[in-house]
Amino acid sequence: FARCRLGTCSIVLCQPGFGNCDGNMINGCEVRLDSDVAHCGACGRLCPAGRTCSGGNCLPPSCASPATPGCGTVSLPTGVLTVGAAECGTPVDSTCGVGAAPPLSSLRVSALQMDAYEVTVARFRLFWADRRPERVAALRAAPVAYPGGVTVPWGVLGREPSQGDGFNWSATAGTRESHPINGVDFWTAMEFCVWDGGRLPTEVEWEYAARGALPTNRLYPWGETPTPTATSCSAVVHWNNCPGESGGLTRPVGSLAVTGAGFYDLGGNVQEWTVDVRSADRSLCFGRTMDPLCLDGPSNTERSVRGGSLATVTEVALRSASRAFLLPTAINPFTGFRCVRAP
Repeated sequence: FARCRLGTCSIVLCQPGFGNCDGNMINGCEVRLDSDVAHCGACGRLCPAGRTCSGGNCLPPSCASPATPGCGTVSLPTGVLTVGAAECGTPVDSTCGVGAAPPLSSLRVSALQMDAYEVTVARFRLFWADRRPERVAALRAAPVAYPGGVTVPWGVLGREPSQGDGFNWSATAGTRESHPINGVDFWTAMEFCVWDGGRLPTEVEWEYAARGALPTNRLYPWGETPTPTATSCSAVVHWNNCPGESGGLTRPVGSLAVTGAGFYDLGGNVQEWTVDVRSADRSLCFGRTMDPLCLDGPSNTERSVRGGSLATVTEVALRSASRAFLLPTAINPFTGFRCVRAP
């Protein structure tokens, strides 16, 4: 059998202090000594920082158990896209967006992995159980790194999600573990993503997932066709105050049809935090065409939220280009998030 230690292989049985990574001792032994680097699967395969070895795969900590609901990622290659759209007038045309002006073309996004699902209560519960003072200090010891050498400084400390009517969090596991976590502010969402080996997406990354690289350019995350009329519910998006499940306002993640390139709930259920601040001139802060990011404001400037929510009642607000804004300390039942990671 292959034993891995710091990337060097020898044909020996797993030794004391080494555990079987993939469950069958065929592809190698995971290094479990604190002084070693964790390897997973085939000999010499290194799990990136922030990933946990489980079942022969390198997984984020919130998904180390295959039974945790809402796990899975979508890999997106480097791509070129148009973001934004003309602001909607009256009548609404077929390509406009809410808060989306001006449209900006030929922006480039580096390859990334994004959560296929909105972060669930069950995944967040694992983070919260691990959130001790020393863990928080370690998470916040350095600003959050973004592509192109950009960093985002930390703001206020994260806080426990809200409980009660419309909120999915509970002190102990309940009936909504597979629902999206809501009632979390921007900084709490960022803390989770960093703990989970990633970060919150930029607006352009989120829109890349929703629209696709050129020439795809989906009008809605699910395609070109609007949702049904405002008097009915939809098979592709939970919106329009349609009934939730398990006594909540939301539905379990992935309940509705897959949208785009393998993502669920990019439209509706909960709107999703991104890292970008509200800018007086979006075209200026997107002057960098590779991995652009709007950060031209203090840490308490409103942050962009994307995708619409269960309470969205106008179809145009569900379009891939549409956006809204919240103060980073805002907490409500309509806002959640998903994370991105290096490929």
